Amino acid sequence: MPQTLEELLPANLGAEYCYQKAKLTKALENPQSAEFDMLYAMVAERMAKANPPLIIPYVEVCISAQCTLNCRDCANFMQTYANMGRAKPMDIEAVKSWVVSFIEAVDHILTFRVMGGEPLMQKQFIEFFKFLLTLPKLQHIQIVSNATLMPKDELLDLMANNNKVSFFFSNYGPNVAPHYKKIIDTCLNRGVMVQTTDEDISWFEMGDTSDRGLNDEQKEAVYKACPNNCRHIWDGEFHHCPRSAHAKYLGLIDVPEQDYVPLTKLDVAERRERIRAMYDAKFIEACNHCGLNKDVKFVKPGIQIKVDRSARAPKTTAKAVTGKKKKS
Repeated sequence: MPQTLEELLPANLGAEYCYQKAKLTKALENPQSAEFDMLYAMVAERMAKANPPLIIPYVEVCISAQCTLNCRDCANFMQTYANMGRAKPMDIEAVKSWVVSFIEAVDHILTFRVMGGEPLMQKQFIEFFKFLLTLPKLQHIQIVSNATLMPKDELLDLMANNNKVSFFFSNYGPNVAPHYKKIIDTCLNRGVMVQTTDEDISWFEMGDTSDRGLNDEQKEAVYKACPNNCRHIWDGEFHHCPRSAHAKYLGLIDVPEQDYVPLTKLDVAERRERIRAMYDAKFIEACNHCGLNKDVKFVKPGIQIKVDRSARAPKTTAKAVTGKKKKS
């Protein structure tokens, strides 16, 4: 599985990016001439060597821990949020600040995915989506949904006949998402691009978050074998994967600071350096708490479980501790 930026991107993309940037910097009288191409090819080569462009192939932002489903094997731990009574949307202004902090530090993002939970549960989703449409560094924006909620007309209007945006709908079958076909057809009929999967596609079995006692060499093997090449923004941090991000947030894994970038706490130069360095990592601590290895196992997607309310922390403890005073 590709891991570094060089492996993830086509070999000529960095030079092509610099070439186009150089063209925009100053136009010549005859931009179609051979001299133009030669000059700006040289400029692009020098730019790429002096300050290599930071082009991100893929990154996802999680905007909510709310979900319409409670899938037993959710890789983003949404079932754990529900069981702990912590399933709630993030403040949309905070999410915007995460995105801005990330974008400031990079040159271009090929695919930017918005997910949850179920992102369409976020009441301010349309406001957030309009904000994303104003960001020129995002080449393509994709909304990841579980196909249990019909997108609002206003959102479909924004997405109609716009090749910069699309939906990705999970396909968990009619028992879990009975309106799946109606939602897909509605989007297509409105001119919205849609990507989906076969109903029988499986999920990777990632296991629990227990300490597996791996040494560095074993962690590196897990990292290399990982079929999930996800980069994840959550709670103001940029992580290698959603497992690292959400397990840290929920207190399930002790994640060292070198394994993520605190986006809102660093200046732009340090953010950029730390983001680039993440792609050179040989492993992360979350690899020691993950069941993925070279012998990848699969589970059926979308298996629903009941919320375990007994696992929730009490909302308050004052009454439980003091109780009611007895009348004397």
